[in-house]
Amino acid sequence: MAEQKSGNAVSAFIMKHGKFMLLKRCNPPIQWCPPCGRARKAESLVDAVVRESKEETNLDVKVLMPITSWFGKHGGEILCSISFLCEYVSGEVKLSDEHNEFKWLTVEEMIQGEMTHDIKDFVRAREIKQLFDAGKIE
Repeated sequence: MAEQKSGNAVSAFIMKHGKFMLLKRCNPPIQWCPPCGRARKAESLVDAVVRESKEETNLDVKVLMPITSWFGKHGGEILCSISFLCEYVSGEVKLSDEHNEFKWLTVEEMIQGEMTHDIKDFVRAREIKQLFDAGKIE
């Protein structure tokens, strides 16, 4: 039996004026997703999400907080992925060769499209926060 690899991945929900950036992948699976990627060996997850955001979008971001996590098999590897809420700081969008389009969407607009697991988890976390804020969960 082949040895299974493990690793850490990150994704960035970059917020600007109440909207979040999604990127369209060039290669399969061709889908809209937040900027994301693998952490390097000995790199913190916060440093990884800042680096991936810069590499994929040319944007400088401020990491606000981790918001969701996912653990499972992806492409034959065992991954732990953390999504972070990030705030746009500066820069003009310049996409890496991994992506060919970008758009800024509200959460409601994201829900209307095809959602990857990290987008679904982000929406679910937002809904839970709204229930807490409304006093429906203590």
